[in-house]
Amino acid sequence: MSETDSILIVDDEEILLELYAEILTSQGYEVSLAKTAAEGFALARELRPDLVLLDVGLPDGNGVDVCRRIKNDPSLSGTSVFLFSGKYVDSESQADGLEIGADEFLVKPMKTREFLARIAALFKMKKAEREVRRSHMEVYQILASIQSMLVVIDERGRISRWNHIATKLFGLPYDHVKGRALENLGLSWESERILEGIRSCRETMGSVRLENVRFTRPEGREGREGYLTINVDPVFSTLERGLGGVVLLGEDISERRLLEAQLLQAQKLESIGQLAAGVAHEINTPIQFISDNVLFLKNAFQDLRDVIQDCHAMLRDAEAVAPSPARIAELLGRYEKNEVAYLLEEIPQAIDQSLDGLERVAHIVRSMKSFAHPGEKTMVLADINKALKDTATVSRNEWKYVAEMHMDLDPELPMISCYPSELNQAFLNIITNAAQAIAEAYGESAQEKGLIAVSTRRDGEWMEIRFTDNGPGIPDEIKPRLFDPFFTTKEVGKGTGQGLVIARNAVVKRHGGTIAADSEVGRGTTFIIRLPMASAVEEHDQGASA
Repeated sequence: MSETDSILIVDDEEILLELYAEILTSQGYEVSLAKTAAEGFALARELRPDLVLLDVGLPDGNGVDVCRRIKNDPSLSGTSVFLFSGKYVDSESQADGLEIGADEFLVKPMKTREFLARIAALFKMKKAEREVRRSHMEVYQILASIQSMLVVIDERGRISRWNHIATKLFGLPYDHVKGRALENLGLSWESERILEGIRSCRETMGSVRLENVRFTRPEGREGREGYLTINVDPVFSTLERGLGGVVLLGEDISERRLLEAQLLQAQKLESIGQLAAGVAHEINTPIQFISDNVLFLKNAFQDLRDVIQDCHAMLRDAEAVAPSPARIAELLGRYEKNEVAYLLEEIPQAIDQSLDGLERVAHIVRSMKSFAHPGEKTMVLADINKALKDTATVSRNEWKYVAEMHMDLDPELPMISCYPSELNQAFLNIITNAAQAIAEAYGESAQEKGLIAVSTRRDGEWMEIRFTDNGPGIPDEIKPRLFDPFFTTKEVGKGTGQGLVIARNAVVKRHGGTIAADSEVGRGTTFIIRLPMASAVEEHDQGASA
């Protein structure tokens, strides 16, 4: 019992009034007394007691009417009323009293123990109600403070809760969605993925996590396309001991994805900056022999033009008079002096070499352009074999002095739906790491080169990509930290510890794949990337139909 439990007794029999007051006061209750209906109602409004013990027969009015007035007064909503009477009261009269809101109808006199037990039971119930209200308020405040989308779906598949974040994301207020099925709201998001997640949650009675769920914000909002990470969790019914519904808790990751994309692009541009000197060298070599060939072609053209002009002059003179033997001999001398036969043989070769050099330059430029592409918002079909070749091309100057590159790419490998730009960055980071590891093992100026082997194959519904080097290998104590942000064993200025983190995010978070390292000190390292082909194609199809 709480010290604040207060009772107002309204009875015109002074002896009973004092008796009840003495009994209740001895139990620690705060007791007030009134002898008339008017006085009782006035004190009730003034004191707002927890309980009013109200005699039905009062000299200035009916206790039932006073009870009705108390129950109709908003300021007394927390006040309970016990009606009691010293006369026999039939069941109909008792029912009337209870119908207007009385909590009990007692007949006096009654035994003290029963009297106190009824009052104690009431206060126990009121305390429980207060605790429930307090708990409900705490839950409400907690739910109101959640800065994530919260949607509760009951066992009938109807929406029973829809918080302010859900309203903000989709522009629909709770009153509009309450009691409706989620699939009937016409929300602009990946409905099939959401409904499948809910079905899976119901069937397994376990949590389901949905990554990168695309949705569209209401008209007029900036950056209308967004992404959510949604957890679908079961809500169990304590009464039925079964599944009572599901709750969807969604986090808007649009801004985070944007920042991650910007970080990836910044890292990519940093990589391009680091590769620029090597790419320039790769381009300079074919450009140099193209330049030499063009100079040769220029001189050859001049020599051929002189001979052609002489032939033309002789033919023109031959119309009037036959050329003399001396004139013919002179022309033949010019032919041999200018090495026309040699030029006729070398010019096609010079042209072919130049065209080959131009194609090499164009290939490097195309590879660099493909690598430097800012990236796509949705998955696109891409050739992983080509992506690996392009990455090897732009990074050639990083590895060609320390290693040979061997590629064993499955020609039957199908195109997959993916984010090519992010995978390119992952491939580059792994190849660069391999080259640096080999340089550490063999030395950058060593006569013997290491080996970087890249292979692709299909393994059921997975695509497997392997990068193997014969560098020094990875010590066991380092392996657990390979994918930790900012962890690096390189010297200051040679590594930020972000390369493998970015590779893992690209493979695992963005494509639902796996990345692992198999390494032995002294024998080298193999990084194994596995990409789920079926799910990737499925997501691409969803994106195309959205």
